[in-house]
Amino acid sequence: MSVTLERRIALYSVAAIMGICLLFGSVSFVASLLIIQYHQRENLHNRLIQVVVRLENAQQSLSREMENLAANPIVPTALLDSSGRDVYLQPFFASHHFSVPEAQGPVLCDFEGKPLAGQIHNALGCFPGSSPVLAVLENEQPQVILDLDLDPGLSSLRALLFQPVRYPGTNRVEGYLVAALDLRALLDDPSLSAPQSTLLLHRVDGRLLYARQDGRPVTTTPALPDLTQPLFAQSSFQHLKLHVTLHTLFDPLAGSAYLLTGYGLGTLALIFLALLVSRRLARHLAAPLIALNEAARRIATEGPEVERVQVNRLDEIGQLAASFNHMAVVLHREQRQLEYLAYHDALTGLPNRLLLFDRLRQAITRSDRERHRIAVCYLDLDGFKPVNDCHGHKNGDRLLIELARRLESAVRAPDTVCRLGGDEFVLLLAGLGSQLECTRILERVSRILSQPHVLENGQTVAVSSSVGVALYPDDGHDPDTLLRYADQAMYRAKQNGCGKVEFFGALANG
Repeated sequence: MSVTLERRIALYSVAAIMGICLLFGSVSFVASLLIIQYHQRENLHNRLIQVVVRLENAQQSLSREMENLAANPIVPTALLDSSGRDVYLQPFFASHHFSVPEAQGPVLCDFEGKPLAGQIHNALGCFPGSSPVLAVLENEQPQVILDLDLDPGLSSLRALLFQPVRYPGTNRVEGYLVAALDLRALLDDPSLSAPQSTLLLHRVDGRLLYARQDGRPVTTTPALPDLTQPLFAQSSFQHLKLHVTLHTLFDPLAGSAYLLTGYGLGTLALIFLALLVSRRLARHLAAPLIALNEAARRIATEGPEVERVQVNRLDEIGQLAASFNHMAVVLHREQRQLEYLAYHDALTGLPNRLLLFDRLRQAITRSDRERHRIAVCYLDLDGFKPVNDCHGHKNGDRLLIELARRLESAVRAPDTVCRLGGDEFVLLLAGLGSQLECTRILERVSRILSQPHVLENGQTVAVSSSVGVALYPDDGHDPDTLLRYADQAMYRAKQNGCGKVEFFGALANG
């Protein structure tokens, strides 16, 4: 039944999703043909923005990391600690890596332009006497310059960042950090290229610094179109006055072919996705019902102790699961109550005959192993019937409950107090070393039971007990025999007078 429901849900879902996909695909394709040129131009603009964002994110990350390095106590301390510099700073720089892979450095330089520590293998020096170094030392502010401005003969295209380092004790600039951002490596990223397009980096005055067409460097460039964006316009790099331009040839027919192919493949993908989604949707909707069915089957075979069905939903299925779990909890509680009543007295809560025999069998097993005695003591209350007759069964029941509590307090922890019915109780005393130990326990029981009890109406009553005792292994070897002999001894104790204790062994020998 559950499989049929799951299949029906899946079929309905596939039909609905496929219809929506085909309708959406047709309308979108017709609309896209009308605005394809606009889309191409937008795509070109977005790619240009992507290039700018890629470069500016790299610049921001490098600037932020350089500020953090300059503020790290290790760096300014190393300016004046020549002896310990190689111990902690050089390993620190050797293990340091910028989050931007195209960044090089850092190199720590003192105010004279001498390199103290850093990743010198990147061919990055201190540039002593250069204008940015002098500005860093005089203005105490970060400076940026292109390496081409320092040496026009270089083939590289790097933005050099000079970060002042202040000594904590004086707050004066005692040196600077140098790092380089390789702009050529950033622009060579294949993800920034576009088909039939030319990517340009140039100064605001038109001086060309970088050109690449279809992923390959070029020397001749087309006239600059209007798709141009300033670079580093809102950062400390802004004075470099760099612009990024993307030039392309618009081809509406090629775009239409790509669009048609894309929509065809997309429709097939959506149909396949519809099959997967419908299957998962069907399982999602049918899973709670299948789980409820499985839980009901387990409750029927194993009982209500099985785990509850977890359904985190607020709809009708969730309400059904909550009601089912509540029903299972009620069944489990009632089953535990029935099991408790099967082995305990309903009035006093003491173990009944069934539980007594079970514990007696366990005690016999332990006695055989540990070589000690067991006493089965059959108690019958003396003077209880007049309480029921004169003061009512309600007071009689209260007295029985009180006497049950007294019996439990009078025996030892491993002993068992049982009520067989009416005013008859059984004490199971295990681990006895001798008959004298049993006698002492029964004397304490008799003394506690005989204490007066105040009834609900304010009157005071007192009862005693007649006790018959059968010992294991002296008198019997099984629960039935021991209980029967204890009962016989109890009747002999009653014949001898109220409050007496009679051992079956003395009765048999007499």
